Amino acid sequence: MSADINLRFCTALSVAGTDTTTASTDWVDFKAAQDNAGGKSPVVEIIPTTVGANVGTVRFEIGAVDSSGSGFVILDTTKQFAATALVPGQVRIIMKMDPQTALPASTLTHIRVRAVTVGAVTGLAITAQMAEEEVTSHPLKIYPAAF
Repeated sequence: MSADINLRFCTALSVAGTDTTTASTDWVDFKAAQDNAGGKSPVVEIIPTTVGANVGTVRFEIGAVDSSGSGFVILDTTKQFAATALVPGQVRIIMKMDPQTALPASTLTHIRVRAVTVGAVTGLAITAQMAEEEVTSHPLKIYPAAF
């Protein structure tokens, strides 16, 4: 599968720490995400690249930010996952976005991903990107509870 680098939030981003929040290194223009989806719901795909250790959990959030990546306002979140359950090649987390969703403010035109750990997490790394659901060939889909 190929991915547009302009629609990638991070590559092999370390998600480690105790009760920490790690924001993606990049953010995506929401209009570009809508255009890329071709009339379908944009999908954020989170792929573990290394498995986590320790007893902590992690949840993922999609948020609206301004063009500098600041002002994170949560649009959607996943449930908590045990860091040790996020095994590369076995799990991909898919978060669907409603293309009709209004962003919370006119200045928040981009979307960003972040990971929130509860308890101690070490060794976990993720890649996050926009993708079409049809091209995300994986054994497990996990949608946020609110979808």
